[in-house]
Order: sequence, then C-alpha cells, then structure tokens
Amino acid sequence: MTDLPSLTTPVISLRGIGKRYDTFSNPAHRLFDKIDGRNRAAFSSWALRDLDLEVMRGEAVGIVGRNGSGKSTLLQI
Repeated sequence: MTDLPSLTTPVISLRGIGKRYDTFSNPAHRLFDKIDGRNRAAFSSWALRDLDLEVMRGEAVGIVGRNGSGKSTLLQI
C-alpha cells in the first residue's frame, strides 16, 4: 500500500466562498465599521458569491471569463 491519497480525493476543495467589496460614502464610516462591526457601506458589490470548486488529483483547470468576472479574485483567495 502507498501513502498517496486516492484519485477520488480532491486536492483543492472550496465550499460556499465569496468576496464582497464595500464602498463607503465617508472615510470615517470605514473606520467605524472596523471598530464596531456595524455595516455603514453605501454600496456593496460581490466579486464572488457562494462558489463551490473541487479539483481532483491529476486534473488540469483553466479559469476563463470576461474582464471583471472574478478570475483574479478567485486565485487570490
């Protein structure tokens, strides 16, 4: 027997991940948001929301999409 994981075990597994960017109308609101946790964002934009991804051993994955679709954000996460 070998110590290698089986081919059905994912080497990368992401469940329900997301990234939200908040825009504040006042710079002080950003500071207060960090201090007390109350959301004072004037606008929130989701770059990624509720993303699931599994990559199995030996698979090759390409990330393709239009500008602004979240490719770089996904790779940063």
